[in-house]
This record gives sequence, structure tokens and C-alpha cells, in this order.
Amino acid sequence: MITPGFSLTATERVLPRLALDFTTASLDPRVTFTRTGDTATVTNSSGLVAPINANLPRFDFDPITLACKGLLIEEARTNLLTYSEQINNVIWINYGSISVAANATTAPDGNLTADNVIPAASTGTFAFGQTIIKAVSAITYTLSGYSKSAGYDFLIFRIDGLAGDGVKGAFNISTGTISTAFATNGVGWAIGNAAINSVGSGWYRWSVTFTTNTASSLRTIIYVSNVTGDGFSVPPYTANGSSGIYIWGAQLEVGAFGTSYIPTVASTVLRNADQASMTGTNFSDWFNASQGSVLYSASVASTTAGGEIYSISTAALNNQNTFYSNIGATGQFICRSANVTVANLTGGAYTANTIFNICNAYKLDSFAMSLNGGAPITDIAGAIPTTIDRVFIGGNVAGTVTSAKTIRKFFYYPQRLTDAEVQAFAK
Repeated sequence: MITPGFSLTATERVLPRLALDFTTASLDPRVTFTRTGDTATVTNSSGLVAPINANLPRFDFDPITLACKGLLIEEARTNLLTYSEQINNVIWINYGSISVAANATTAPDGNLTADNVIPAASTGTFAFGQTIIKAVSAITYTLSGYSKSAGYDFLIFRIDGLAGDGVKGAFNISTGTISTAFATNGVGWAIGNAAINSVGSGWYRWSVTFTTNTASSLRTIIYVSNVTGDGFSVPPYTANGSSGIYIWGAQLEVGAFGTSYIPTVASTVLRNADQASMTGTNFSDWFNASQGSVLYSASVASTTAGGEIYSISTAALNNQNTFYSNIGATGQFICRSANVTVANLTGGAYTANTIFNICNAYKLDSFAMSLNGGAPITDIAGAIPTTIDRVFIGGNVAGTVTSAKTIRKFFYYPQRLTDAEVQAFAK
């Protein structure tokens, strides 16, 4: 507890009635957490990719610093690539003469499960890949995987619909950089974000987001090379027959950003959504129906997916009575009473994969929000919703989760903070 004294700062004037600090890697017993199925993984406190059983929270750690980033909340996703850790399986097509040494080195999960893809001692281009059947429509996917140099440094990508158009680019997995910028080849395709990040011990996780044309197939071809290029103009080279690239954890998912790894074997695998909520006395013991404030700290994988980052509401699915905060191109604090939006405050822009703080405050005819300590946005007219009886942290009343979130803190204050305090708390 903070003992009041003279010249109190804004932070010292009030204390939260509810203080959920997820960077401690612990879940308050009042929070109900669900996720069906034993198909999820997370980066654990040792920096390793680890499986997490159903209905257990996932506390995500930085693989380099080993600091706890917070509670991971993700939407449902399916890994569409099979045998994600077995590049030697026949499902992986050989484009050029390569061999695969199975279980050749320790993978990012700490087990001897990573394969070495080795071009034959000859001159040419050397690649592997999978093809899936898709709907005859434009679909946004994210392709990702873990790679480490085994003598060669470049992964060159060709992603197409079995024709001459698609997506191209390359990563350098020794320097952790994009060596050839990702771009489209031909028409009907769009390129989103491409990224590569170190996960320790020489391993990198890379990802490419793209939108297809309307072809009925999607082919991913990955060239192993000692020179950079792009997937539609791959420079040949003379391989020595022993060098290659370690590969593990291949993943293809529908979505505008990548999510945590979903292991597969003979079939695709669904990871269900994470849901964290508080109801009953676990909610009513701290919630003040007439006035209050929320401080929320998190990072999100995408600012284009939209959706609630939390929702204080009823069980109704039509948002008749609710306070909630949205993420999209800009932050929002929205209040609805009797199925009418009475306040809709829009703040500044979020940055993907960067920690943000948002503070929202409410009282009859008095609403405020600040994003990252920006000047408060206010509204001086609006009713307060009634019959509020629960909070969903990271999603909405329907249990819908959009965009991956790593939640650091959720603090609740049982009073409408002053505008100056709202701004100070959000810094």
C-alpha cells in the first residue's frame, strides 16, 4: 500500500481495486481461463517453444532476454502444412536434388527434431515445398518457420498458384535480415508484412504475409541457397553436398499476421482461441457500476485486424450494455447503454508488436481516454450502462478474439480518474 503524503503525484493519489500484472507469469485465481485442445505452444521461461495443455494460460517470454512479456491471447488458427517438423516426409516435394538429414540438430523446442536440408553436390537450384488446395478466391495467409544456417545462409521464396504469378523474396538466416525485398510477381497478388527475428542459439523465426489470387491451389517453394535472389529468378550455384539449412516448425495459416507455432503431423491442426474472463463475485467485488477507470497495457500482432482488447459487459451478444476498448487503425473507448452508443472516443494510432498503454475513464456524462499518455479525449454527455456483470480480457462477450495480444496489465480503479490522471496513468 502507498501511504498518502504531501505533494502526491497523479499515480500516488489512487490505487487500483483490481491489479492484474501478467508479467509475473501468474494468473489471479479469480480469472477463468479456457482454451480447448492440447494444440497450443508458447515460448517458456527458458526461451524454448513449449506445448501448453488445454485450459492453461500461456505466459509468453522473450526468447533472448527471458523476460516475461505477459499473457498471450490469440484467436483460433489452423496450421495448414502437415509434417511441420519432418521435412524428410514425402509430403514435402523436392524441387532439385536435395537430401534431408532428419533430427540433425536441437530445435527451438530443445529437442533433437530439426532437419538439415542439404543440396546435392552439383550445380543448380535446390528447393522443397508443399501445395495445398484452397478456395477459389483471394485469401490472406501468413507463412512462417524456424531456420538456422548449416553452412548456407539464404532462404529464397516462391509462393504461387501453380502459375507464373505470386510472391517472391528472400531471408538471410545468418544476419537475420531480408536479403531480397518481398514483392509480387505478376498480377492478382498482394504482399503484406515480412519479418525475421532471432529466437536464440542461431535460430530465427521468419514470416511472410500475402494475399493470393483466385487460383484453387497454393504452392510454397523454399530454395536453399548460398546466394540471395527471389523465387522467380533463382541464381544457380554449385553446392558442396554437405552444407545446408536447418528447418523446423513450418506453418501456413489464414490471417494477416503470424501466431504461435502449431505442431502438425499427418493432418492439419487447429489451435482454439484463448479466453480470459471474470464473472460473479469475482467481478462484482471490484467493479463500480457508477464510475471507474481501466488501465490496460499490452502489445498486439496487428493493428489492421480490429476487435476488442477488453470488454466489460453483460452476457448479451449484441453489446447492449458495455464498456469496451477497440484496436484498429486507432484506439477507441466505446460505451453503449440500452443498445445505443453514448460515447465513442478515438485516440492515436497503435504500433504492432510494441507495448501500448491505454487508460479509459467513465462516469455519467463524463468519459475520457488517453493512449500512451497523449492528450485526453473526452465526452461530456452519455448514460452509464446497467446490469454489467463480467469482463472479458483480450476479447469480447461472445468470446471472440481478433489479433494476437500479449497482455501485460489490467488495472481497475473504482473512480473516474481526473483527465490529468488518465493521461499520467497511460504514459
